[in-house]
Amino acid sequence: MIVGARQRGTAEAEAALEKLCRTYWRPVFAFVRRSLPNEDVAQDLTQGFFERFLEKEYFRDADQLRGRFRSFLLVCVKNFLANERDKQRTQRRGGGAIPVSIDQWLQESGAELASNPALTPDRIYERQWAHSMLENVRSKLRLEFVESGRTGVFDTLHVYLAGEGDESPYNAVADQMQMSVDAVKKNVERMRRRFGHLLREEIAQTVQHPSEIEDELRFLRGALQS
Repeated sequence: MIVGARQRGTAEAEAALEKLCRTYWRPVFAFVRRSLPNEDVAQDLTQGFFERFLEKEYFRDADQLRGRFRSFLLVCVKNFLANERDKQRTQRRGGGAIPVSIDQWLQESGAELASNPALTPDRIYERQWAHSMLENVRSKLRLEFVESGRTGVFDTLHVYLAGEGDESPYNAVADQMQMSVDAVKKNVERMRRRFGHLLREEIAQTVQHPSEIEDELRFLRGALQS
């Protein structure tokens, strides 16, 4: 994604930068919001950070040999906040530099912050990063179902991806989908396998070598369990 973002003025660069913002806006906002008492100021600073990050093309300084991109970005955020703390007022920013909608992300990040008051800014950043990665994968999986004409199957069964115990019983879903219980279970199993495959592909884009994928998956699980 970062390599693509460096191709200045191309459609690939625009797509890569949009995905970068989409993946990291929530983690950055969660970090800033945990660090500051005022939500409006946190939103302004997050917007300002991404405008500065894109304007100055800080992403060009990211180097896989020096560590994970999420760590590089967090250092950039901390430096940005340190500089902003010297200012007496924070001006509203809204120039449209971030080509994505943030309203839903604000709501989701706020709920996450409220439900985890003990988490440090660094830990909430990591947790939101993990959620963003999973949401990217879920969106890719849903697109596959949409393109194959099976949108309804995904919308009904995606609740089983997490493997939690509070989803609807299989027999109720089988009646709803006019399938046998065994057919529902097989569809869920295939969906989970595909989700796992797409997750590994997503993680593979963030590491230098395939041997690092398992370490990143362990980090992701740890971030979600924190």
